[in-house]
Formats: sequence, C-alpha cells, structure tokens
Amino acid sequence: MSKQVQNQEEEIDLGGFFNQIGKLFLKLFRWIGDSIKGMYHFAILVFIFVKNHYIKLSIGASLGIALGILVHKYSDKSYVYEMAIIPNYESGIYIKNKLDFYNQLIKQKDYKTLSNLFGIDQIDAKSITKFEFEKIIDRKDLVEGYDDFIKQRDTSTIKELPLKKSSTIKEFPLKKYLQKDFSEFYYKKYIVRMYTNKPSLKKNINVHLVKDLEDNTYLNQKKALMLNTLAIKDSTYKSLLRIIDTIIVKDKDIALIAANNGDKSASNINLNNGNNTNKDFDLLQLYKGTSTELAYLNEEKIKLGSIFQVIAPLEPIGKEKINFFLTTFFKVFTIVMFITLIIILYKPFIQYLDNYNKGEKQVNK
Repeated sequence: MSKQVQNQEEEIDLGGFFNQIGKLFLKLFRWIGDSIKGMYHFAILVFIFVKNHYIKLSIGASLGIALGILVHKYSDKSYVYEMAIIPNYESGIYIKNKLDFYNQLIKQKDYKTLSNLFGIDQIDAKSITKFEFEKIIDRKDLVEGYDDFIKQRDTSTIKELPLKKSSTIKEFPLKKYLQKDFSEFYYKKYIVRMYTNKPSLKKNINVHLVKDLEDNTYLNQKKALMLNTLAIKDSTYKSLLRIIDTIIVKDKDIALIAANNGDKSASNINLNNGNNTNKDFDLLQLYKGTSTELAYLNEEKIKLGSIFQVIAPLEPIGKEKINFFLTTFFKVFTIVMFITLIIILYKPFIQYLDNYNKGEKQVNK
C-alpha cells in the first residue's frame, strides 16, 4: 500500500510540474502574440495619422529639406586628417594623454599655444576642433603581441609547471590577455585623427606634431638605451662574420697549399679533425645564422629608432567627414519636422485636456 501511495504522489508531482511548464509556455506565446498585435496596432495608428495629415507633413518635410540644404551649404563642415602609427616602448598611453592635452587646449580656446606647438597661425589653430586616438583592429597583431608577451614572461610573473611546454598559456590564456582591465594598448597599430572645419591648412603640421609627440625624456632615454644595445649587437655580429670569413679563407688556403705539395687527402677542404662533424659546414651554418640575425637586427634598428613608427603621415589635405545623423542638414530637418508635429498635435492635445478636465469634474460630483 505504501508503495502505491508513493507512486501516486510521484505521478501527481510530475503532472503538476508539466502542468506548470505548459502554463509558462502558454503565457510566453500569449505575450509574444500580444506584442505583435501591439506593434501592428501602433503601425496602423501611424499610417492613419500620416493619411489624415499628409498635406501638413509634406509641407513640413519640404520646408525642412529646403532649410536643411541652405543651412548645410553655408555652415562649417568637418574634415579629418589621419596618421597611422605603431607605438614603441609602450608609448601608446603617453600619445593618448598628449592628444587629450591638445583637446583641452582646444576646449580652453588656447589657440596661441596650439599655433606654437604645430607651427601654424592662429586662424588655422582655431579651425582644429578635436583629436582622436583609435586602435586598428587586426587579429594577426593581437596573436603576435600575445605570443611576444608569453615569451617575455618569467617564472615570477606566470607559473610554469614542469614538463608542460604549454603551461604558460594555460596559466595566462589569450582571453585573459584581451581583457580591457589587463591592458588598453595591446594592439600594435593606431590612428591619430585631427578634425578641422577647413579642407586644408596653410601649413602641414605633420612634422611639428610628430616632433611634439616624441618630446618625452623617459621614452627617449629608453630609446637611447635600446639603440645602444642594438649597436653593440651589430658590432658583435659583424666581428663574428669577419672571424668566420677569415677562418674559412685560411682553411681553403691551407688545403690548396697541401694539395699543391702532393698531399691528395688535404685537397678535400672539409676538415673533420677526427670528429663526425664537418668543420666547414658548421662554419657556413654559423655564418648563415649570423647573417640572418644581422638582417633582423637592422630591421629592429629601423623599427625602434623612434618612439613610434609613422606608417602613414598626416596628409596636407583633409577628407570630409560625412555622418548623416550629425550633419546640419539632418539637425535642421529634424527640428522642422518636430515643430510640424507640435502644430498638428496641438489642437487634439488641447481637446484631450479639456475632455479630461470635464471627466474629472463629473467624477468628483
């Protein structure tokens, strides 16, 4: 008997559970249906409103378009100048702060300081409206930057478990590296943008802008130390190449002299010295590896020769920035249409208030 009662209770519980799920889905579908009906009803009301007032709306739209075109024609337009860079020595945060300083000068209307910084007159300085610093999203650069970061970490920063080559990556995955609170400047390439209300300035400010952005004592000290290190490596690699070249030449001369003296076994330039390794082959491999390192070093000297690399300089002529929703045409058109709607809705709204007031008075009686 007890087992039968227990089974009946379980069946009742399961039945109630599925009943609740059914009610939940029913409410969900009902809500979706009501939402669709509400949107349909609202759309019909909009169409009815347009049908009843299409003449007034057409007049307002025509007036808005005409005024918008007229105002847009004689208003200041926005032009953008762009410079693509690759920051070195973790200089991204410094460049961003420097651009914020320029924006503060613009906000305070300190055009004299701006003109002195960029070597332009105050009229052109007044035309500058804003600076921006934006990353160029490149997933290849992200992966390369993450790879460099992992290689440079030591055991005091990230735990490396023994016998597991991928342990560093497990301890600090790419997802964690890309979190904003870890670093805001993990991209390699960035865009420096300057906005003005003039299509071109009397003088290109690219040279002065780059010079001012590189005016940082700490970063210049880091650059000097790095270039000094690279110069020492360059001298070492060149000396090693000269030594290897000298050894190879001397071995060839010794082998040729021995061969001329009748020692046929010495005509073979490969000298084994009793070992399984080939001396000349090892020297050539070392020469090749050193040459490769020297070529890579020359690239590093070019890359790290400045606080940031300029991929594309600031052009002397700006491009017109077109954002329809921020243009004076759209703003004027929106204002005119808003006024038109107020005029159309004014009389019905007043009638609604009067009727509402009468209804309140009747309820109070």
